[in-house]
Amino acid sequence: MPESAANFYLRKSMGHDPIRIETGASGYFSAPEKTLDPHLFNGDRLKGDVRVHLVSTLFAFMATRWHAPHSWARCWLAGSGITYQWSASRGNGDLDVLLGADWVQLRKLNPVFSDMDNADIATVINTELRDHLWPQTALTRFHGQSYEVTYYLNQNSTDIRTIHPYAAYDLISDTWTVRPPKLPHDPAKLYPADWRSQIVREQRFAQDVVDRYNTAATQASRAVPGSGAWTNALSIAKLAVAQAESLYEGIHLGRRNAFAEGGQGYGDWHNYRWQSHKANGVVGALQKITKIGADANAMYQRNVYGHILPDAAASRISAQLTHGATT
Repeated sequence: MPESAANFYLRKSMGHDPIRIETGASGYFSAPEKTLDPHLFNGDRLKGDVRVHLVSTLFAFMATRWHAPHSWARCWLAGSGITYQWSASRGNGDLDVLLGADWVQLRKLNPVFSDMDNADIATVINTELRDHLWPQTALTRFHGQSYEVTYYLNQNSTDIRTIHPYAAYDLISDTWTVRPPKLPHDPAKLYPADWRSQIVREQRFAQDVVDRYNTAATQASRAVPGSGAWTNALSIAKLAVAQAESLYEGIHLGRRNAFAEGGQGYGDWHNYRWQSHKANGVVGALQKITKIGADANAMYQRNVYGHILPDAAASRISAQLTHGATT
């Protein structure tokens, strides 16, 4: 008889160190430097070998999967790594390459995508980039400094200015599309006080969720399986997992809205919220609890069905790709 879902939560909870909210890392509120990263820039111009490497790496990879990417893809270097807050990076610097697509040209040159909407095409391309290109670029060195380079297609960034990036350097034309702003020594002063108050309230709630999860997990591991104390502890732990998932998804998905149509980009509340909770450690703690829930659910599906069930979006995209390849 398949093990109960509750037992899977218990099994994943046991043997784990307590989840803690520990200070994280974010350069969002850091004091700016007077110059851009000298490993990447000569003054405010991206170094030629850096630009060529980023572009050639991208298009060499894409050409192995899709036709004529030079004809439909644009790319910009973006993110805090190309701003005056570049020195706040912990360990390897982060370099984000954002892609935009000429959707008509992309479909014309790649008929497999002809029946798919922009969002699904972006999902397919981003999955390939994440799974197969990111591992190759996770440790990229430029002039003695290591960087983690990621590539991402934003379905709304045909003109990257529509998503209000903090800074964007056009890697094809070798020019700034959006120049990084000059900031005060304490950038946190740029944002409303009530935003900070909301972050404090959410941090307290997150701490309560973490505490309840840790207490319930400990009690469940000490209780006799099947007993009332065991069942009660598991119920509390499962509720805490659900609340952690909900809060994390709200913070994470909200950040996407900041860079979508109608969002305000880097200075948007949703991005401020994400960056704040990265810095105060809430994001890291919620991710850990969310992963425990996801792992437990995956174990349950393997036990009952013999495999992990694909989500509806993945099934739809797979069917569209299969249909497109045979027509």
